[in-house]
Amino acid sequence: MRSKTFSYISLYSGPKDGLGLALLRGIGVAMKKSKTRASAERKRGISMPKIIFIACLSLSMTIFVGACCKDNRNESYRYYDQKPEIPIATEPYTDELNRPEATDTKGAIGTITDPALKEILSSSTQLPGIALAVIKGGKTILRYNQGFGNVTKQEKITMNSAFRIASVSKQFTATAAAIAIDDGLLNLNDPVSEHLTGLPSWADAVTIEQLIHHSSGLPDYGFLCSTTAGDKVEQSDVLAWLQTVDENSFLFPSGTAGAYSNTGYVLLASVVEAATGMPFASYVKAKIFDPLEMKQSWYFSETAAIKNRVIGYSSADGTVDDFNTCNNLYGDGGIYTTISDYEKWATALTHKPDFLANLKPSLFEPGSLNNGQPTLIGDRPYGYGWFLSSGAYDSRYHYGSWVGFRTYAEYVVDEDTWLIAFVNSSSPSFDFEGTTAALFKGYTPYEF
Repeated sequence: MRSKTFSYISLYSGPKDGLGLALLRGIGVAMKKSKTRASAERKRGISMPKIIFIACLSLSMTIFVGACCKDNRNESYRYYDQKPEIPIATEPYTDELNRPEATDTKGAIGTITDPALKEILSSSTQLPGIALAVIKGGKTILRYNQGFGNVTKQEKITMNSAFRIASVSKQFTATAAAIAIDDGLLNLNDPVSEHLTGLPSWADAVTIEQLIHHSSGLPDYGFLCSTTAGDKVEQSDVLAWLQTVDENSFLFPSGTAGAYSNTGYVLLASVVEAATGMPFASYVKAKIFDPLEMKQSWYFSETAAIKNRVIGYSSADGTVDDFNTCNNLYGDGGIYTTISDYEKWATALTHKPDFLANLKPSLFEPGSLNNGQPTLIGDRPYGYGWFLSSGAYDSRYHYGSWVGFRTYAEYVVDEDTWLIAFVNSSSPSFDFEGTTAALFKGYTPYEF
């Protein structure tokens, strides 16, 4: 009887019916079955009281099971197969962004009315996996997760899936340096040689400020890396290579121009280690992760126990792209974190006055060259791990790309709104630029 009642409720309810309508339909079917059974019993000479008893019992069981069970409907008609963890705003780019009172959020994309954003999120089904969030006014108003963090094991992406965020990690490196400066352990004008020994004479000229704002002129360590085979490259290996670098290898004299430098941020992390006397990962954990209760954030290492770790892919068919001999480096990248944890970081930066109260203004200020002009990377100023834009929208953003991961975080100051998106695919990737354009009217997306 129980299995039949479930099938009545499931089979005779439409895809958009609530449990109440499904229950009524199930009761009707059950009663019809009871009447049919009663007719058959009469033909066999069964007494009327027994027939009534069977009908009442069938109806009572249907009502009881239907009221107690969860909605068991097939949801294949939905845009995606995972239930978001909070309700979704219907107009993500307007000023009326409030968390709706709706209780059924299973059709999350279907509740977004902007056609461009709806199309972009719908197309994300081509990716191995994606997790995305929008925060406005310090409150998360949209979460979206789709696909798999591990295609082979069919482990679904959630808000607690840990992605390698690549260069988005730089904001944590620069903030760690700012904290060390605030604690009196570093100074912006300190030369690298004051904290690290054994480097050539250029270390007397390259300063902490130049490392933070990409004006050091250091050459790139990328030639040390391989995605196929070779010995793993450690932090000490990059420092050993830097001992062989002379000023003729520099892109320009330190402090005279700007050029994005992964080498500079690896060196910056090593400087912070030397100045604080702590392993860099431990220092970031103590100063940033722990105070914000970011318990799902780690620096990668061969021994790190990264819970719900997402695998990187080069295509939607499950071709793994997760290995690089430089995976163990940190400072320019190295962090695994979740959307849930990054929300804590983002909200703290913009809506927790007590968090890094002395430092926040400087985190979003550009550096200066030797001639006093702002340091530009291309045509964009660069703060403490953030590109800065003051065009149609005043915003701070960073993009990350490493092995099979593409990540993006942006805060649009005028709208008091964050967009955070993590993808575990290098091809196809996700339309970060189109998403920001759909969220903010009149917004001109960046080119990466």
